[in-house]
Amino acid sequence: MAPAWAALDRGEPLPDDVADANALWARILGRPAVTFAVHSLRRAGEAPSDLLRAGLDAPVDPVPMALPALVAAGEPDPLQAALEALWAAVGTYAFRRDEFLAEVRRVFPIVDRPDQD
Repeated sequence: MAPAWAALDRGEPLPDDVADANALWARILGRPAVTFAVHSLRRAGEAPSDLLRAGLDAPVDPVPMALPALVAAGEPDPLQAALEALWAAVGTYAFRRDEFLAEVRRVFPIVDRPDQD
């Protein structure tokens, strides 16, 4: 991953071995990327009150979650790159996302200003 971050620091495109997302997933996970579906075993009406929060709070492995942030950071549009990398990081922090976003607000106070109409 270090060569990819170094390339981004220099303003260069991602190296070929990182640009191929499937190959990179296989390298990170140690096996080929797979797709899967999740089905609930709960009866109708027994779902958590906030399905989105339940999904976002699920445990994640932070190492593979670095991949979306890395790929997002390589986007040619700086605003798109920043927002997509931020979104990927929020997903990585899962139930600690409030802590992470508080740190973003501390480091970048401009994102925490109310509208100045």
